[in-house]
Amino acid sequence: MQHRQLEYQPWSARRLDDRHLVSGAGRYVGDIAPADLVHATFVCSPVAHGATTEIDVDDAMCMARKESRT
Repeated sequence: MQHRQLEYQPWSARRLDDRHLVSGAGRYVGDIAPADLVHATFVCSPVAHGATTEIDVDDAMCMARKESRT
């Protein structure tokens, strides 16, 4: 098996598309927060083939009320 020597540039490649990112002007998905944004959490059941009989949403409703006051 022959090994080929890799060629490389001894200098940094000029990147034209990153200036706004490194200057802090970039926009990321995590920065977008619409006013009507809804969060969801998925939980795996510890019981195989179990059936959900009830869901306690009291803590979630308390959090929603606290956030709507601010």
